Amino acid sequence: MTYGMYNFNLGYVQGMSDLLSPIVVVMDDEVDAFWCFVGFMDGVAMQFTEDQHGMKTQLMQLSALIKLMMPSFWMYLHEQESENVYFCFRWLLCRFKRELQLEDTLRMWEVLWSKNEQFHLFVCLGILKEELEKIMKGHLGFNDILKVHSCDLVCSRLLYMYKMCGVMAVY
Repeated sequence: MTYGMYNFNLGYVQGMSDLLSPIVVVMDDEVDAFWCFVGFMDGVAMQFTEDQHGMKTQLMQLSALIKLMMPSFWMYLHEQESENVYFCFRWLLCRFKRELQLEDTLRMWEVLWSKNEQFHLFVCLGILKEELEKIMKGHLGFNDILKVHSCDLVCSRLLYMYKMCGVMAVY
């Protein structure tokens, strides 16, 4: 609520509390937590605009990465009318916070924040790479992909990716 008053033009949008809650837990002082959140939001505010320009841009970038790195999977998604990768929307909006336990979220965010501002797209790419065979062999369409990417599945893949973060630190 305070952030909504601070940034009145943006206001409060669903998903912001997902980004704030780990910060509040880590910080000893609510005022410090607020200003850390303000700094974080400065980098991701475009995700929360009414026109969703920032989210659409990230989804297009992820789709382009898939097309470049996994062309057969991108073609499959295109055939399923899913190349917009909207099934990754929540991952990108909340930076995997809803898919992980708090401790794992904090570790994942530390890795994400230590890399470039688009590193989370590569984490998505890694999860999809691990799942592409299941998706393609199962002939899953958009709705089925959403079901397959339930919290438990994504959580297990994210934990795998988290363990691989030491290897990805070279990036």
